[in-house]
Amino acid sequence: MDGTLKSKLSPAQVKLAQEMGVFNDKRNERYFNRVVVPVLDDNGHPVGVCGRDITGQMQQKYLNLDGPQRGVWNSGAAAAYADELIVTEGIFDGLALWQAGIKNSIAMCGVEGWSSLHTALIQKHSVRKVVLALYQDEAGERG
Repeated sequence: MDGTLKSKLSPAQVKLAQEMGVFNDKRNERYFNRVVVPVLDDNGHPVGVCGRDITGQMQQKYLNLDGPQRGVWNSGAAAAYADELIVTEGIFDGLALWQAGIKNSIAMCGVEGWSSLHTALIQKHSVRKVVLALYQDEAGERG
């Protein structure tokens, strides 16, 4: 985001976006200088976002909406690739696989980001094999 979102929305949309956590208390973009990726539910409706710092200077490299997870990134992959699903540590890791032509991935939001939504998604589509693609660091080992 580049700081211009507020100027493109109606006052009602700004209020709603602020309630969702897109704007802070001063109505400034929380995701300023971040690449933002939407998270969609199983029906294709936006239910969340993940923003990654593009400056290298933010206190938090990644920023998600406050509150519980409302969806799983690329959840449609569970239905399309029920034989094998790759679970990445983060959304941008899943996007890297997607760019390389590997479409059968979903993402957690960090190694502690596994939620009941992930479990329900795998059960719903009877996914046969789940491959964890986590970082080879202390957090990834714990995950």
